[in-house]
Amino acid sequence: MRGRPRIVRGLLFVLGTVPGVLAVAAINRHLYGTASMSGYGSLGELFEWANVVPNLQRYPVWLVQLHTPAILIALAAPLVATTRARCGSAPRRSAAGGARG
Repeated sequence: MRGRPRIVRGLLFVLGTVPGVLAVAAINRHLYGTASMSGYGSLGELFEWANVVPNLQRYPVWLVQLHTPAILIALAAPLVATTRARCGSAPRRSAAGGARG
C-alpha cells in the first residue's frame, strides 16, 4: 500500500472503522434507547464543563496508579527527544527502519 496516496490510505482506514462504530451504536441503542448514550450517561453529561476540573485532578493519580510510576518515563520522552534534536544527535535508523537511539 506504499504506492497509494495518503488520502486514499486515510479513507480506507476510516472505512475500516465504520463497522465498529455502527456496532457500538447498535448496542447502545439496544441497551440504552439511543446510539449516543452509554452506560456512563449521555454525551452531554459526560462532556460538561463542570467535569473538567475534577477530571484534571483525578486523571494524573489514576494514570500512575494504573500504570505504575514507570509511566512518568513516557511523559519525559518528548523532552528527551527535543533535547537530542537540539544537540544534533538524531536517532539512527536500523536496517529494519526503526529508530535506534
